[in-house]
Parts: sequence; structure tokens; C-alpha cells
Amino acid sequence: MQMPDNITITPRRVKLGFDGLPTVFVRDNPVLSALFCSLSAVFPQGERQFIDSVRYYQDSVTDPVMQKQVRAFIGQEAHHGNLHDDFNDKLKSLGWRIDLIENQVSFLNKKVTKNHSPERQLAQTVALEHLTALFADFLMNTPDFLGDDVHPDVKTMLLWHAVEETEHKAVAYDLYQLAVGDDKVRAKEMSYILPFFVGHMMEATVLLLHKNKQLSRRTGWIEAYKAMWGKEGVFTYVRQELKDYYKTDFHPWHKDNSSLANNWLQELAI
Repeated sequence: MQMPDNITITPRRVKLGFDGLPTVFVRDNPVLSALFCSLSAVFPQGERQFIDSVRYYQDSVTDPVMQKQVRAFIGQEAHHGNLHDDFNDKLKSLGWRIDLIENQVSFLNKKVTKNHSPERQLAQTVALEHLTALFADFLMNTPDFLGDDVHPDVKTMLLWHAVEETEHKAVAYDLYQLAVGDDKVRAKEMSYILPFFVGHMMEATVLLLHKNKQLSRRTGWIEAYKAMWGKEGVFTYVRQELKDYYKTDFHPWHKDNSSLANNWLQELAI
């Protein structure tokens, strides 16, 4: 399935300072803030792992259009990792123990690289890219999820990331179909990745709250639960598309949200 004509995978460098960022920066809720800290802690090394899994098969691509898409995917993911590194440094200065999650991710990535075949690693990238694209679509459709007084640099970073994840949401999938093409492995890796990812984010959120002495009261759990699993929560929003992933005729662009991404690109003016 071809990428929509109105989409271009373009690596964009974005520099943000996050000046004046409060310790609790998502809806005045320490639990949701810790969750976003956990996600950001995972992104830099996660993005680089994605790049490595795609680069392994890069030479198998002969189509010039797809070659360009793969190069642009690598460029976008590299920029995402760099900006989240900057954001993570800011979070550390506010007392968030991001380093603990970074150490976990480093350990896990080394185990994956050592013990999982290139085929499995690419299938895992496809699964995580789909999850990221679903969360990106949710955020672009529901920006008020971040709260009315969200820091402007945080909003810009997350929506810029969401736009570019949407632009390249099919690149790893298309490369996997070209180089591997085993839908059973693709589906199996999602079944493995999804509960592991959710469990790790929950564990990381609890750990960050525990280590941040300012937030030892840990308020905000009910609101956070509703935000993630409630009637209008993130996982309720993406439930059907998660099920669609297991179909043999699945493709990321079956849901064409290219116009939404372009609208945000214009609003962000980047």
C-alpha cells in the first residue's frame, strides 16, 4: 500500500530549551508526569535500536523511493532521540531519576541485540512503531490530554514527534514485508512486546515517583488510570487498531490520518 501523496517523510531539527518547566508538567498530575518521564527516558535508546534494526536490512532495498524513505526514517528517529536527550537532562535537573530508566533500557537493548535474531528485532520495531503511531494519532486528535496549561515546549516536542511518527509509520513495516514477510512472526512479536511495554512503563512510573521525594504522596492515580484505560482513555482509543494489527492484510496506512498530521505541521510552523 502506497504512502498518501500529501505526506513527505522529512527530518526536521527542533531545538527547545524547556525553560521554566515545572516538576509536575502534565495536568498538574504527578502520576501522568512520571509516566511521560518514563516514556521520554525510553525514547532515545529505543529510537536508536529501531535505527539499528532497520539499517541491518537497508541494503536489501533496491527501489529508490523506498531507499529515500528508509534514510528519512533514520534521520527523523535520530533527531527524536537527540531532543528527548535534551528533555531528559532537564527532567533530571528537576529531580526525576531518569537515569534509572535509561540504565534499564540499556540493559534490555543489549539483551535483545545479543539474543534475538535480526528478523525478530525488525518485527519488534514494527510493533513498537505501530504503538507509537497509535499514541501519536491519539495525541494529535486529543491535544487537551496534556492539560490546559501544558508547557509550550513540551507541547511542541510531543506534537512534532507525533507528526513525524505518523509520516514514517509504514517504513519499518514495508521494509519488514520486503525483507522478512512473515506475518506470524510479526503478530507474535506484538503479543510479546505489548504487555512487556505496558508493564515496563507502569514499573518505571512507580519507580520515578518513589525516587522523587517531592512527590512521595503519589496522588493522581485515579485520574491517571482513567486517562489511560477509561472510557475516553488512550488504550480505549487505540483498542481496535491494535486488534487490526494481527490481520494478515494489515497496513499502517489503512487509517489515513495524513491530513491531521499536516494540519499540526502547519500549526507548529516547523
